[in-house]
Amino acid sequence: MTAADVPLIQCMGICHTFGSGARTVAAVRDATLQIAPGARIALMGPSGSGKSTLLHLLAGLEKPTSGTITGRAYSSDAVPQPHVTGMVFQSSGLIAALDVLENVALPLILAGASDGRARSLAHEALELLNLEALERKLPEELSGGQAQRVAIARVLACRPRLILADEPTGQLDHVTALSVLDVLLRSADSLNAAVLVSTHDPLIAELLDEVWSMHDGVLKNSMERSLT
Repeated sequence: MTAADVPLIQCMGICHTFGSGARTVAAVRDATLQIAPGARIALMGPSGSGKSTLLHLLAGLEKPTSGTITGRAYSSDAVPQPHVTGMVFQSSGLIAALDVLENVALPLILAGASDGRARSLAHEALELLNLEALERKLPEELSGGQAQRVAIARVLACRPRLILADEPTGQLDHVTALSVLDVLLRSADSLNAAVLVSTHDPLIAELLDEVWSMHDGVLKNSMERSLT
C-alpha cells in the first residue's frame, strides 16, 4: 500500500454518548467508516440523527467515548493533524469586527503564520472563489451566500486534505445552496481534497459520488453511485 492509498480517516466502532445513567444519550453508535483521498461523500439523515456529532468526532472537536480513529489526518497519538482537516459549519461564523480578508486569514495567524503569509494565503483562497472584490467588506455587508463562500475560503486557505461540511447550505435558498456546493466541490478539486458534506437535501446529495445515512446514531455507508 502506497502513502496515497492510506485512508485520510479510518474509524473502527466509534461511539459517543452524552450524559450518564438513565439520561445517557447515544449520539453515535458503533460507527465504522473510511474516507479515502479525493472522496466525495454526502451524509444524510434527519435532525438529531447524529450527523453533526459524527463530523465533530472526525474533525477532532469531540473525542469518541469508545472506538478508534486513525489515518493520515491523525497523528500516532490519535490527535488530528493541524491543517489536514478543515470544517465548514452551517453558520458562517464570521467575526463581525473583521473584514473578509481578516476573517479568512485569522485561523492561519492563530496557527502561527506571519501576518503577511496569512494574508497572502487568504487572498489566494478568496481569488479561488472569485471573492477578492469583497476583501474589505464587513460580514454585515454580505449576503448569506457570500458569507458562506467566505467561510469556505477560510477553510481552503489552510489547504486541507479533507473538508468536513456540516449542513453548509442549510440556511440558504435552493439556488444559492447549489451554487455554494458547486464552489466547495470545485475548490476541493483544486486542492485534491476529500469532501464529506452532511445535508437534508437529496438534490445536494446527488452531486456527490457516495451517500451515507444516519438514523438514531447508526451510520449506514457505502451507497456508491455508478459514475459510468
